[in-house]
Amino acid sequence: MFPILRLISLVLFATFAITLSSCRRSNQEKAADKTVLIRVVHSPEVQSYLNSVVEGFHLANPTLPDGSDVRVELKQEAGITAAERISKGRLKTHAWLASSSSLVNYTNISLQNLGPAQVDCQQIFATPIIAAVQSRQLKAFNATDSEFSWGDFIDTHSALEKKEGADIKVTLSHASPTSSSTGLPSLLQIAYLALPQEGALTLAELKIPENFEKIRALQGLVSHYGFSEGALLNTAALSRAEKPLISFTTEQQVALFNARAMSNNPGSSPPLTALYPKEGSFWVDYQLCVSDADWVTPAHRAAVKLFASALLSENAQLAAERRGFRPSVAGIPSAAPLTREFGVEVSKGSKAFLPPPGELISFLLERWSDLQRPKALLLALDTSGSMEGAALRIGKKHFRNILAACSWKDLKGILSFSTKPTVQAEFTTDSAEVIPALDQLQAVGGSAVYDSIRKGVEMLNTLKVSTYRKTLLVFTDGEDKNSDTSLKTLLPIVEDAFRSANLNLIIVGVGHDADFSDLKRIAEAANGLFFQGGLDDMDGLFEQLILNL
Repeated sequence: MFPILRLISLVLFATFAITLSSCRRSNQEKAADKTVLIRVVHSPEVQSYLNSVVEGFHLANPTLPDGSDVRVELKQEAGITAAERISKGRLKTHAWLASSSSLVNYTNISLQNLGPAQVDCQQIFATPIIAAVQSRQLKAFNATDSEFSWGDFIDTHSALEKKEGADIKVTLSHASPTSSSTGLPSLLQIAYLALPQEGALTLAELKIPENFEKIRALQGLVSHYGFSEGALLNTAALSRAEKPLISFTTEQQVALFNARAMSNNPGSSPPLTALYPKEGSFWVDYQLCVSDADWVTPAHRAAVKLFASALLSENAQLAAERRGFRPSVAGIPSAAPLTREFGVEVSKGSKAFLPPPGELISFLLERWSDLQRPKALLLALDTSGSMEGAALRIGKKHFRNILAACSWKDLKGILSFSTKPTVQAEFTTDSAEVIPALDQLQAVGGSAVYDSIRKGVEMLNTLKVSTYRKTLLVFTDGEDKNSDTSLKTLLPIVEDAFRSANLNLIIVGVGHDADFSDLKRIAEAANGLFFQGGLDDMDGLFEQLILNL
């Protein structure tokens, strides 16, 4: 009798446990069904801002009318890359905080396959394109209370250029439109300044050869397209060249750059001043858009609307202002760094150029290589014995890719270095002449990195390349062992090359164990860039380098 009762009890207990487990699973599934997750794509410069807003949004436990919880997943993607991937259906997203309405226009005329149109866009915040200049150079711009006339400025310096024996007295810089959120708006700013008008710039106007040449003429003044916003503004702040250097970027970037610089040097003045062209400014107007796709349900749309409300709340708008953006909601109190003490003037920049159609953006991007000022690129490859094998093979591969990506107008040269530097290919526009010189290089001998950098600077300071953008790219796996040039001698040489000739120095150190501290000092002295990584890191690194050279 007792064994039978025990068996019955065990069966009842097992049945109860199974039932309880099923209920728990059912409740968990219902809870999951009650959560609406929206993926929001955004550009890198707003990541920290969005992280803080999303954290507060989740803490408030937002819900839809049916009781569903709303959660946000952030996805970082650079502007043009995001636009192209969304338009081709390769980046599935519920919402996109696009860096400008022009980028949205470009996306919507480029749709392919399952690429969704971006609809129901709302402006969240904005920032105007300005001219960042050193305070000591303000006289050259005849600036009055943070404003200047671009037309008068260019006319004055063009007249100086025409005088016998005079050289043009202005240099420009801006980020690349293919790799930075400020690059495309800066290019549009230049287009509007080159072709003054009241309405939006049209594709028909841009296709007129004389008009296209006017934009290309201004691009001919560009000394470099910054690898990053920080590098771009550092160059502007540190340059001692006699020519006034104008960097087109956003008011937000200048405010943050000055705030960081002044924080590191208490009591100092802002290193850069934002000048607002009287002719007008192109605005980087951040738009939160919904993807018009079959995977975006009515619940997703409602969730995006809730998130938009959070972004437009007073607290979120004030947080955006503290990161240098102008709020879209009226009545938000002024806050640093959008104040005069940080080199910006929010009462200026009120005249806005209209966003052009997407077809015009597509045309500009397609013709970007034709618009760019040609570059003189010197590739310096370490061929010391320690580079034998994978390091040399990878260096050759990526240098070959860079040469293939260069325009037919660019000058290219090859410098190798082991025990001493050797010019393998003089500057030429024909990549077919340079690539064989690269392919035949072998690893043997010591390492004269310092002598190689000095030789590269000398080659880029010749009259032959004086009208080009100048870049020296060095690829090495270790420290110097054989140079006649000392580090003490080299540092002022590269510093002067940057300050007087706008030399762009990029050093890539391959390997994790080598001591690259001296090479970092050399890059810093030239306000250049130093990168270090393993062999597996080189593909991603050079992919970015190609976009910014």
